[in-house]
Amino acid sequence: MQVGTGVDLTAFATLRPWSRLTLDLVAARRWLDVPMPGGGKGRLFTADVLRAKALLHFSSRAYLRLIGQWVGTTNDPALYPFPVDPKEGSFEGSALFTYKINWQTALYVGYGDERALDGQDDLRRTSRQLFAKISYAFQR
Repeated sequence: MQVGTGVDLTAFATLRPWSRLTLDLVAARRWLDVPMPGGGKGRLFTADVLRAKALLHFSSRAYLRLIGQWVGTTNDPALYPFPVDPKEGSFEGSALFTYKINWQTALYVGYGDERALDGQDDLRRTSRQLFAKISYAFQR
């Protein structure tokens, strides 16, 4: 086992361009340096996460939420005792529309899309989802 040194940085912001729109932004970076066999240190990996979320209220009953997130990692395969890809990455995006019919009933319609980097550094779709849901609270 090797002991390494690293850094974990995170920055975030919430913006409200107008009263019906909220934007949440997050950026994070982490890296780890480990001792090299010949002396000195080498960067084992660098990982990045970028996330953006937008929430748009059309009325007190209806809103739209959009989320996009990129996760990427750069590795130095020479520093690992097992095979790793030098570059990995994925993108996830989702959209959710919500309509509150009354105080105990809501309709949800959503879409999700996931993509991953392939060998040519292209984002290829790995999955997608489409759903609809009605939520109702029963009471006695």
